[in-house]
Amino acid sequence: MEVVRLVDSVLKKVENVRNMIKEDKKAGVDLRIGLESIKCEMAMMSSDVKKIWSKKAEKPEEWIFLLQDLAYDIEDFIERRGRDPQTSAPVRLLHVAMVMDPRPEHIARIEHFKNQISRIQSSRQKDESHPTTQPTSTKKAEGKSGHGPGVAGPSACSGAAGSSSASLTPCEYNKHLGTGKSDILELLLGDDGQQKELKVISILGFSGSGKTTLARAVYKDESVIKRFPHRAFIDVSVFRHAFGILQSILQQVRPGAVPLQTTSSIMVTGYLQEFLGRKRYLVIIDGVELPQDWRDIKAAFPSNEEGSRVVVSTRTQSVAAACSCGSYLYKIRALDRNESEDLFWGKLGPENRRPSLEEELGTLFDKCDGLPEALVQAAEYLSKEGATEKKCEEVGRALGAYIAGDDPAFREMKRSLLQCYDSLHDQCHKACMLSVGMFPRGHRIRRKSLVRRWKAEGLLVGDVYFSEHDVALGCLDKLVDLGVIEPVLLGDNSKVKRYKVYGVMLEFIVHRSVSWNFITLIDHGKVVRSYATGCHPRRLSVHGTGVTQEEIGKIELSRIRSLTICDSNKMDFDKCELLRVLDLEGCTWLEDAHLDTICKLLYLKYLSLRSTRVSKLPRKMKDLHCLETLDARDTRVEMLPMEVLMLPQLVHLFGEFQLPAELGDAKRKDKLANFFSDNSRLQTLAGFKIVKNTGFEQILLHCGTLRKVKIWCKIPPPPPPRRSRIKLASCFKVKEVSTPSLTESFVASLAASFPRLESLSIDFNGICTNFLDSVLTAPSTLSSLKIWGKMESLPTSATLSNLRTHLRELHLSKTGLSSKVLSRLQNLDCLVCLRLTEDRPGPWDDDTFLVEPNKFQSLLQISFHGPKLPRVQIEPGGMRCLISLHLVCPEPEKELGVQGITHLHMLNQVMLHPDASEEKIQAWKEEAVLHKNRPYVKKQLMSSNVHA
Repeated sequence: MEVVRLVDSVLKKVENVRNMIKEDKKAGVDLRIGLESIKCEMAMMSSDVKKIWSKKAEKPEEWIFLLQDLAYDIEDFIERRGRDPQTSAPVRLLHVAMVMDPRPEHIARIEHFKNQISRIQSSRQKDESHPTTQPTSTKKAEGKSGHGPGVAGPSACSGAAGSSSASLTPCEYNKHLGTGKSDILELLLGDDGQQKELKVISILGFSGSGKTTLARAVYKDESVIKRFPHRAFIDVSVFRHAFGILQSILQQVRPGAVPLQTTSSIMVTGYLQEFLGRKRYLVIIDGVELPQDWRDIKAAFPSNEEGSRVVVSTRTQSVAAACSCGSYLYKIRALDRNESEDLFWGKLGPENRRPSLEEELGTLFDKCDGLPEALVQAAEYLSKEGATEKKCEEVGRALGAYIAGDDPAFREMKRSLLQCYDSLHDQCHKACMLSVGMFPRGHRIRRKSLVRRWKAEGLLVGDVYFSEHDVALGCLDKLVDLGVIEPVLLGDNSKVKRYKVYGVMLEFIVHRSVSWNFITLIDHGKVVRSYATGCHPRRLSVHGTGVTQEEIGKIELSRIRSLTICDSNKMDFDKCELLRVLDLEGCTWLEDAHLDTICKLLYLKYLSLRSTRVSKLPRKMKDLHCLETLDARDTRVEMLPMEVLMLPQLVHLFGEFQLPAELGDAKRKDKLANFFSDNSRLQTLAGFKIVKNTGFEQILLHCGTLRKVKIWCKIPPPPPPRRSRIKLASCFKVKEVSTPSLTESFVASLAASFPRLESLSIDFNGICTNFLDSVLTAPSTLSSLKIWGKMESLPTSATLSNLRTHLRELHLSKTGLSSKVLSRLQNLDCLVCLRLTEDRPGPWDDDTFLVEPNKFQSLLQISFHGPKLPRVQIEPGGMRCLISLHLVCPEPEKELGVQGITHLHMLNQVMLHPDASEEKIQAWKEEAVLHKNRPYVKKQLMSSNVHA
């Protein structure tokens, strides 16, 4: 529950305010005393809440809701006070005389907070003397909605582990989970025993996807029993320590033997190694949750050159990767709509299938999102309760509430979802998990935007060793690792650009978020919120059409801190005076007139105007002193006001702007230089257009915090000289500013900023000068470099050596360089991602892209995008760490075009053009079968040339 993180944050801010207040006035003393009292009382209650939640208590008591709401109010009060002007003593006396001194009001407000604390303590005593087993009541939304849940019914609570009565049988699995079993059997048996070394195969899938069913089906297959005389199947959840797992393996592979009289895991490991040393064995380990679980037992499996296999099933990606390193990872896919319906009706009974029920079950199928266990459990529940049209509609609408309830039919699904939530190690991670409930089903969440939102909302806490940004990235990785969010789009550097939350997980998150008053929804015109005593909405997400002022009027907008509007009709937010986050991406109704209201939101930290109809940023945005992120990409905004560029807290600025003319004002040169060098916090400027000299050197030369820059060079080519023009200029003594001087100024400014830049993207509008030789005169810290434009040659070897240490990502587009020339890039030892793009045939036709031994030592992904694939030859030892090979070229030839695939020992996937022929796909699949990793071969579904 957010109350723990929130109260800790408030306690720190209260202490900061106390230290700022001077004791020279009576009012100052009263403020300090009042704040000290509040701090002590809240600290004690926060400690008690932590004890309660350390026991994984599931039903928040009323006093905890009240404490959370009070913490919000105190934090708002402190931030408002922080915006009060710091006035001198004479001015304060004048304020007192004019009854304008805010301190008496502050004292009264603190007294109000102290009274609230007394109320919370009374409520707590009442809860302790009259414990209740009923959860906090929430109001049930009526009618169908796009997001879905009516937040009714009991809150989710930890269910006992056990086998679900709704589990899939092997027969159902074989019919409804595709080729899973045949794929795993192929890995176990398909080589006819030719691959003698030990292989570890990981089965990865979300809880309820059928991992255990698949593993058992494989284990009981007759051909497996015949091939492997020594077998064991282990359910890790039954054991608390590695010793129990190892002892069970030993008992199964050596049936009938006397158990070892020891409690030492080391001794059992040694005995297993000795016993299995010259035997062919199969061990299936089901439900491994932590990498440590695997590390504790893997030494027991000798690589005995007998063709032995170990299969590990897990829901955690890091575990699957650790176990199958150098072997094979099989990821279970979700069922498609037809498979989902067949499985559901097969469990409910085909005789019950009729059009009226199918119509009402559409929402349920959407929310189950192809997860077998959810479909089976819903079918069992409806079979027990009666599959009427009303009941089917209700289960689909309020699936989250049913999963969180106490009905045995959903027990196993609830247990696995709670296990996922509880495995997050602190309240910050849990708050971040709950925050993704702000987005509607099917929404593709932008990775970097989500991180910036978390920071703006204060959900993350850094420390001496890790910044807030580091903590945010770690949190994202953890959520992906657990399957809470799934990557749905990779960028050019193999980093995830978009995420999606699976339907059942989203239902769980939304139910918990709303029940705990973390978020409030207006979903297709229906309000979904918590009605716990004393709760006020703080985060509001509006999606779908049909939103009316009547529904909005039910929410106290003046307390809202975060507002997200997705695919909804026009909404006024002038009353949301405490907003920190305002996400209006894709709101096509948003126009310039609405920005006047936004400019009054003085506490705004994150503002997204992306993909709206805004065409001009007003100068009144200078009042947004707290703004950290402004995203105006894919809008019609062309000119950047000086007032925006000089916002004191601005860190990230996105768009495609022309810089303000004031930057080139000679009279303001020193003032601007002082601001950018001393006061600006700008780290990301992505980006600006260079059309003429508008003072861009002021930013590049003086902004010491700048780390990421994106530039579009729109410099027109110089016109051919004319004699009449030259004569006229000499007569009037006019000195023309030539284009080369502008280019030279740009290169010189870039050279000065290079030592501190970490990411640089430049589009030279077709013509690219060999500027790198001019700017890279010393070792650079640049980690990402993207260049668009024709190049005469690569930089010299000396220049490239200055990039060797830090450069991780390199994109070269439309350079016109041959494959042989581009092969020189293999000397960049630390390069992780390389993307090469051409838009016309020719440059790659004649030469070979040769990868020599021990070159591209760190490369994980290489991508070729163009009309024709170059000849690629990989020698032994070249690109030894490569995981992903992208060959996005539409050529129809069946030939692979790549020699030496077998030398890529870590290869995991091959990505082909969306229009690749079936013959080419099949040729690559045949090649993949011969590779020891059996890499995935698939088409690129959509362009990866997207912005974060």
